[in-house]
Amino acid sequence: MSTFYFILLQAHSGWRYVVLLLVILTTAKVVVGWLGNQAWTKLDSRLMSYTNIAIGIQFLLGLFLYTLFIVNGGMGRSIGGFTGGHVVPAILAVAAAGFGFARSRRVEGDRRKFMFAAIGMLLAIFLVYGALATVGGVFASSSFTDPN
Repeated sequence: MSTFYFILLQAHSGWRYVVLLLVILTTAKVVVGWLGNQAWTKLDSRLMSYTNIAIGIQFLLGLFLYTLFIVNGGMGRSIGGFTGGHVVPAILAVAAAGFGFARSRRVEGDRRKFMFAAIGMLLAIFLVYGALATVGGVFASSSFTDPN
């Protein structure tokens, strides 16, 4: 059990860099596209899709960790990452990225696509940063311990 927990923890900790890279890149691309009145391309659709998938994977890894933590009696401990300070922003980041992705696919017009994508991604980038800041900063290594 502790080996599985450790592997999940390292996967969750390492995957955050992929999420950060995609969130920052996608946010920059859609904001520039929105402000620059650019045409919506397949690259924009793919970036939104990949970012949404990466955030979803990060959320699922975190959900598995959270479940293992609770099952092993971890709620009696005070760990910043497993309080609402980490979980709630993570859930809201998934929702924000999903909103931007879904709305940018459904609306007509390039400017409106970029606008909804930018709104969703700007919300997501702040929420991802907030979730990461609760566990020791954006670039800090994981500070969690094995609940056993």
